[in-house]
Amino acid sequence: MPLPTTFNYYNRDQTGTAASEHVKLSTCSRRHLWTRHPCLVPPLLTEDEYKARWDPTPQEWARTRNPPFDFWPYFDSIPEDDFNGHDFSEGRVTYAWQSDGAHQHVLVDCETPNVFLVLVLDLHASSVLGHHLLDLNRLYGLA
Repeated sequence: MPLPTTFNYYNRDQTGTAASEHVKLSTCSRRHLWTRHPCLVPPLLTEDEYKARWDPTPQEWARTRNPPFDFWPYFDSIPEDDFNGHDFSEGRVTYAWQSDGAHQHVLVDCETPNVFLVLVLDLHASSVLGHHLLDLNRLYGLA
């Protein structure tokens, strides 16, 4: 089947599946009494943690290029509570930014304009450092 002319390599494929070659299983042997096991649950980055991995002069990553690795298995493991009521199920990526040569920020779209789930990729380790809910409406008073 030929690719549509608007195909974006960052978007989830047409079947909604993703390879899991970059999913790393936890080796933690500790017993945790809370549901957000720190070794199994993807980290929700605080505002400060997110900003610490952001370069003030990012370069837009061409959306027609392949992503550096398959991050969708990580996305699928994010607890629904981290979405703060937003729907990111389309798996659509409009923006990807190369921030400092070591990190890439992939912005997953939702139904609300100017709200994104940002996946912070570590390009050297080929892994996802964490995710952050970026609400530009709240930050900049947009509506």
